[in-house]
Amino acid sequence: MTQKELQEYRKIMRNAESIEYQIQKLQSQINKVTAIVNDMPRGGKSTDKSELICKLIDLQEQYKTEYSTAAEKLKTIETAIAQLSAPQEQAVLRYKYILGLNENKICQKMHFEKTKIYEIHKTALKNLQKNKNAE
Repeated sequence: MTQKELQEYRKIMRNAESIEYQIQKLQSQINKVTAIVNDMPRGGKSTDKSELICKLIDLQEQYKTEYSTAAEKLKTIETAIAQLSAPQEQAVLRYKYILGLNENKICQKMHFEKTKIYEIHKTALKNLQKNKNAE
């Protein structure tokens, strides 16, 4: 497994979070449209509730697909990380690529200097690649 493959999970999760945010905004819009609908005709452009609901359904399907992809990617990454023999390597990779922590946060959690974290990270990536090539 490469560093690029590890980074894909966070990218997928950011996309899923973005879609989730869009869903929340659309649901809010739908609620507003429902609250202001009445018998009185209004001037200007009106928002069709059914149009908003269709967009919402599309976004929800997109979210399911994205989240499913993220779950599969996570499973692959976890399997690869679990094959590493050093618990410190496993921890650094989980913190960085699954939880999305930066080096400073990882240093705090593991009680190491930044240089040690970089060293562990570099070794872990090499070992992941070695494991991948051995398969």
